[in-house]
Amino acid sequence: MAVMSWRFPHSSLRQWLASLDRLEALKPAIIVPSHGPTGDGTAFITGYRAYLMEVRDGTAAEKRAGRSIDQAVEAVTAAFGDRAPDKARLVGAIKGAFAEAP
Repeated sequence: MAVMSWRFPHSSLRQWLASLDRLEALKPAIIVPSHGPTGDGTAFITGYRAYLMEVRDGTAAEKRAGRSIDQAVEAVTAAFGDRAPDKARLVGAIKGAFAEAP
């Protein structure tokens, strides 16, 4: 069994999503994240991609509606509810998405 260390960049959601694409191409059977439980490679990638895309799309919608970054953080965090227990990571992702949104 091959073991590989993979670190996602911290600068943008675009880079995170691109990293997931590269990781998916490796077809990992198991993923051991630095935070969270070990899991099935395909399920982890699919779930994390969906999470990031929901953050990206929700944040972009808030920005298009003319809301401030603080208002976007509040709205997107509320939309996630209990599905994102680590609010600090979620807020960081929202702020990154806000910076990237047109």
